[in-house]
Amino acid sequence: MARPRTFAHRFLVTTSGDYLTCADYKSLGGAGSASASQDTTDARASSTRTGGALLVASGVVFTLLNTVAESLYPGYSVGKDALSTLGGVGAPTMLLWDGQLMLSGLMTLLGTYLLFVRGRPAELVKRRLAKAVYFLPPLGTILVSLVPWNTVIAVHSLGAFVTFVFGGIAAVYSSRFTPRPLSYLSLVLGLTTLLSIPFLGSGLYLGFGGVERLVVYPYVIWGIAFGAYWAGATAPAS
Repeated sequence: MARPRTFAHRFLVTTSGDYLTCADYKSLGGAGSASASQDTTDARASSTRTGGALLVASGVVFTLLNTVAESLYPGYSVGKDALSTLGGVGAPTMLLWDGQLMLSGLMTLLGTYLLFVRGRPAELVKRRLAKAVYFLPPLGTILVSLVPWNTVIAVHSLGAFVTFVFGGIAAVYSSRFTPRPLSYLSLVLGLTTLLSIPFLGSGLYLGFGGVERLVVYPYVIWGIAFGAYWAGATAPAS
């Protein structure tokens, strides 16, 4: 014999004393879930746009202030001298160059966190190892800014190596989850960085400084383009 449905089975009492049917309760619960989902989507979109903007700002800061430092350093040669010469202990541009490098590294690190932990790219890049590739270049940049080349050369070189290699890898890997033509641009810029690294020692007719810029600038340009794409991203239509 079926158990009779009682009043309690069919109705729920609210804190104000009003009665809600089970259908009403489910409807309210569904609305709450939809609202929470929308809040999460909005937060992810906000993190994505902010993270992208930080990458753009980082690239702009480095490009502009690095150029200023090159102009202020007496007798500096873009072809012969390394970028790090501008930030060496005793250099007239030490505070400017190391300071902008620290700032750009921190902005890239924060932007990377917002994108790959809280933003849309976190949904596209699932593997932790792949995500780690994007955190390594800004960490290397910060290390370079903290340890000038004429203090502890091994530590400085390690920071530069990490930035160069993983910066190029990050650009190449991003071609897997970004749309055309950005994916093509990312691939070209990343490969330019990686293929130029072996020629740092020889100078390749450009001098060390010239080749180093073929390593660094493609990564910086990619960061600006990649950041601009996500800075303009909007939440997917529901």
